[in-house]
Amino acid sequence: MIDKSRSHGLTPLLATIPPDAEPSHSYKNIPLMNSHIRTLAGEKNVQLVELHNKMAPHWNEYTPGCYGDLLHPNAAGFKAMGDIWYESLAKIIPRRPPLAWRGLLLKKH
Repeated sequence: MIDKSRSHGLTPLLATIPPDAEPSHSYKNIPLMNSHIRTLAGEKNVQLVELHNKMAPHWNEYTPGCYGDLLHPNAAGFKAMGDIWYESLAKIIPRRPPLAWRGLLLKKH
């Protein structure tokens, strides 16, 4: 998908898998999967969105989640995810200069 995206002129980003504290999901090996994701991002020179490491220290603040479980985050967790994605996107999307109109400088606040 990375190569296909690039062939269409797109800039892919690759994210790690957020934590999953649901006891019934002990079969998952998120650390191993995230290790593979980080390796792939490096091999393909793709920007990594580090959801797991940035959310893990605060996961107890983001659960129980929106479904009352330990997998899906609550509103605070979704905001944190959005902030992490924004931070990553801001690195690759050039910032536009403030708009100038008839000698006035308009700034976004």
